[in-house]
Amino acid sequence: HKVTEWIRKQDPSICCLQETHFRPKDTFRLKVRGWRTIYHANGQQKKAGVAILISDNLDFKIRTVTRNEEGHYIILKWSIHQEDVTIVNTKLQ
Repeated sequence: HKVTEWIRKQDPSICCLQETHFRPKDTFRLKVRGWRTIYHANGQQKKAGVAILISDNLDFKIRTVTRNEEGHYIILKWSIHQEDVTIVNTKLQ
């Protein structure tokens, strides 16, 4: 709930989260009103994990998504206003 509150208060376009500690079946907990686009990488155990949340206000076209099966990183390649963008969210070691 604290993350949801922070997102609403700060109003970013993209939010990268580390150490989410979710199992694949727990990702529903990332739901935030106005943020329907969520990409995540989680392992089978409840450790590590990263997520990228994208505001509904951002107009983009996804190109590729690369995930680590253990939840250590996720890479998104997309275009915004016809310019290519790469976002990498990685768990710090």
